[in-house]
Amino acid sequence: MISGKPCVLVVDDDPVSLGFLTAALGQCGCRAVPAASAHAALAALADATIDLLLIDRRLPDGDGDELLRRLRARGVVAPAVATSADITPADRERLIEAGFVATLGKPASVAAIHAVVERHLSLAAPFPSHCGEEGARDHDGTVLDEGAALAAIGGDRAAMHALRRLLAGELDGLIAALSGDGPAIDSAALADNLHRLRASCGFCGAPALGAAAAQFETCLRGGAGDAAGMRSAFVQACIATRDTLRRSS
Repeated sequence: MISGKPCVLVVDDDPVSLGFLTAALGQCGCRAVPAASAHAALAALADATIDLLLIDRRLPDGDGDELLRRLRARGVVAPAVATSADITPADRERLIEAGFVATLGKPASVAAIHAVVERHLSLAAPFPSHCGEEGARDHDGTVLDEGAALAAIGGDRAAMHALRRLLAGELDGLIAALSGDGPAIDSAALADNLHRLRASCGFCGAPALGAAAAQFETCLRGGAGDAAGMRSAFVQACIATRDTLRRSS
């Protein structure tokens, strides 16, 4: 802990989620140490004494429960909370058995993150009065919902715009890959990308894209439905969202 601020190690390979969680923890009186992979999380131990762990359950170099075991083996005793865009009751039971004290669904509001911090760190920092307040809707409410984004980010417009710029860049890559102009993505990797994207959509207030991503992910994982049609609809949702994000920035 530095200067009385609890130190939270945040592990998430989605840049939008990582940026949101880092900003939200700052609003809650914590110092966040961001890591985009299990390897980066383990490396961060050399520079910080960790008071709380927020670990995404799916990482590019190992599952969250595997990372938790490695952290415990290195003597990290801080309580751990698993994060995910989709946690079923069975998932939660397995994660609790693996040593997590709680789970946190994404997208999560600043209020939900503050509650996690208070519950597991007994943090007495006052909750920012603007957190959770509604903002005005964007002109194209079917593509972007500014009120939802501001509610998620605690009313911080600068943070919202920063996350939306990250999302727009992420969509550039997805559009190129799915249009044949970039490196191909296999179905399993694409499904994982869609899973992460759903959380990003919640943080950025992009409900239409989030819904399209959820439908396409379900189709890819279950092998049912019109995959070609859902792929086309998803690409169109990506383009519409990216273009609206860029116009509104």
